[in-house]
Amino acid sequence: MASQDAGTPAYLISNNWLKRYQKFILYDQFNMGYNENRIKILDDHFTKMHPGPVSNEEDLLEEDK
Repeated sequence: MASQDAGTPAYLISNNWLKRYQKFILYDQFNMGYNENRIKILDDHFTKMHPGPVSNEEDLLEEDK
């Protein structure tokens, strides 16, 4: 990975959210070389597996006791 210049914007994305997103877009199946004829999904996949809005709350926020 190339070094970025100082001041370049960077974004944090929750690893948990990213895993849900990869399931949603069928990342594993495409990564294995499947094409649209071999992909296996249920009829409700894109509603049931939607990862929701990007949120880092579960990973970055902690309750102040």
